[in-house]
Order: sequence, then C-alpha cells, then structure tokens
Amino acid sequence: MYQILILDHKFLRKVHFQRYIPGRPNLLTLPIEIIAEDKNHYIREFDSDVVQNLETIDVWCFNETFVPVIEIDARLVTPKKCIKIADLEDLLPEGMYLHRKYDSMRHHSILTINETWNQVLASTKSTTVY
Repeated sequence: MYQILILDHKFLRKVHFQRYIPGRPNLLTLPIEIIAEDKNHYIREFDSDVVQNLETIDVWCFNETFVPVIEIDARLVTPKKCIKIADLEDLLPEGMYLHRKYDSMRHHSILTINETWNQVLASTKSTTVY
C-alpha cells in the first residue's frame, strides 16, 4: 500500500493507493464532505454550528468506478433532524455498501446542527411576565 499527499483546492488530503479489483468487494475509506451549508435556513439565519461527528466512512465497492468523496447536503439537516449512518446508506450509489462494522451504529449521527440561543428565543412564544 502506497501513501501520497495531494494538495486539493480546499485542503490537504492523504490518499492510500491499494490494489483495486473490479467486480470483487473492495474496501474503500471515503471522506465525508458537507455541501450547501450557506443554503440551510438554520445555519444562515440563526448562526448555528454544524457538527460533523464522522470524517470518513468505510464502504465496500463492487463497481469499476466510484465516487471519491461522499457529499452530504446540509439543507437536509434541522436542529431536530440529524443525518444518521442509516441515512448515509441511502445516499451511496448503486454497488456501494456500508462496512459491516456500522451495523451496530446505524442510529449514530453523522451531521447535526447545534441549537443556539437565538433559535430558542425564536421558538418560544412571546409572553410577558409581570
């Protein structure tokens, strides 16, 4: 297995080269990237923090071609609904499956939005206390 560092336009990535056999199960470690953060209402209006709990994910790939990065759309996340590992399985292309080690962690969150004080104030009804 060879290792090489590639300077991407966003950040430095470490790439592992391994033997890839098309048609057989190949274990890949893919980075998870968050897209469209500026289009999420909660992040934009309330200055919420996005918490990414998992940076990479291991998948089995049976295809000749595969995606180099798993992209998660931040517009799908609200303070009450997070993206879980089970949801990520639906985002994978055909021929790619989650590694077996994630079977017991299907309900762990990958991406959440922290609720800020502005959201708490906006969600409560305006009541006057005398």
